[in-house]
Amino acid sequence: MNAVAGKIMSWSDIQRTFPNQWVGLKNVTWKNSATVDTAEVCYTEQDLSSDDMALMAIHGDIDTAKNTTPDEGDSVGALMRV
Repeated sequence: MNAVAGKIMSWSDIQRTFPNQWVGLKNVTWKNSATVDTAEVCYTEQDLSSDDMALMAIHGDIDTAKNTTPDEGDSVGALMRV
């Protein structure tokens, strides 16, 4: 796990701290059904591959896996367990 695990951060702070990479998130609060408001970063690409994070999200081990690249066009969305 990374150094900020346990710390709730805004999505913009997560994007600045972990630019252009996949992050595995827990304790997510959502602005809407696709936009993260705040979350705890549990994993980054330094810890796990994006595929492993996606699998963890599908299994419910984390809330979602999301790429921090700022939206500049088409979005591929986020993985989440519902």
